[in-house]
Amino acid sequence: MTAARPAGAGEGGSRGRPGRVSNGVGRGRGACERRADGAGPFFGRARGLRSLDRKEVVVRVLVPLDRSELSEQVLAPLQACLRAKGEDAEVLLLTVVEPAGTAAEADPALDEAEAYLQGAARRLEGCAATRSLVRRGDPAEEILSCAAEEDVDLVAMSTHGRTGVSRWLRGSVAERVLRTLEGVPLLLVNPSSLEGFDAARCFRSVLVPLDGSAEANRILPRVQELGASFGAEVTLLRVQPFAPAAVPSPILAPSLWDPRKVEKSLEPQAERLREAGLTVRVEARIGDPAAEIVDAAVEHDLVAMTTHGRSGPSRWWFGSVAEQVVRHCDCPLFVLRSR
Repeated sequence: MTAARPAGAGEGGSRGRPGRVSNGVGRGRGACERRADGAGPFFGRARGLRSLDRKEVVVRVLVPLDRSELSEQVLAPLQACLRAKGEDAEVLLLTVVEPAGTAAEADPALDEAEAYLQGAARRLEGCAATRSLVRRGDPAEEILSCAAEEDVDLVAMSTHGRTGVSRWLRGSVAERVLRTLEGVPLLLVNPSSLEGFDAARCFRSVLVPLDGSAEANRILPRVQELGASFGAEVTLLRVQPFAPAAVPSPILAPSLWDPRKVEKSLEPQAERLREAGLTVRVEARIGDPAAEIVDAAVEHDLVAMTTHGRSGPSRWWFGSVAEQVVRHCDCPLFVLRSR
């Protein structure tokens, strides 16, 4: 029942777990044709090129879908990323079905899942080669397993939606993936943020929260290439953590920080990006880091940040902050978890 796959591709279903894989559609570049200016790899890693029907595939993207319209909303910004990337890509469309008790119960579920993914693949025709993967098990675990086995360069998925019922409870799945996926960028899109989405003008303004740690700065090379690819203006944001309960009187709060000093601390990073040809501004705020990031994101098209857990030297406990931003931010997020 498993369809033949392109030469040079990895395994189909999860090892030890029944699943299916089928060839996708959409081999040409078409609407996502290569850029003449050679846009850089804001996602992707240096490695040997793969062969797919005698075409060089230099980026591989995993897109988990839960067979809902909300989960498919990530496809529009993904197309914009592939267009800006300007390189041949393979998109792996993954859906996860619940384990079945018998083969008779399994076949209809797998057939339905495969048919759904083939329909989703048609939306990427002319933009990227596609491959459909159906797995059984826990959605977050299967996403992480597939990302590792297929050696992907980017995972792109929808987060929670404000309406509708997800089979996967997307917010929970996205957060679990965020906590565990290391070294691979994660593009998270809240479906509610895509009303009036214009692929030709997306990601023109990028917010980059930094906390003064080396781990947070690791997003900057990706931001440099992302900014160049989209012609984006970049805003570096640093939030001075502030707990109102710790101050005897709100009147004293302004005396506890100097915004000019905070902004100055961002200038070395800003100058490096300016030397690369980007337009960069710096911004300082005081308050709860997650709340301030979410508030600042209203003025931007994308938030790009790292997450590195609570055990590192981050002043913000970035793992916790990133999860809060995922829960509450309407703006798409480009997140990289440090190893």
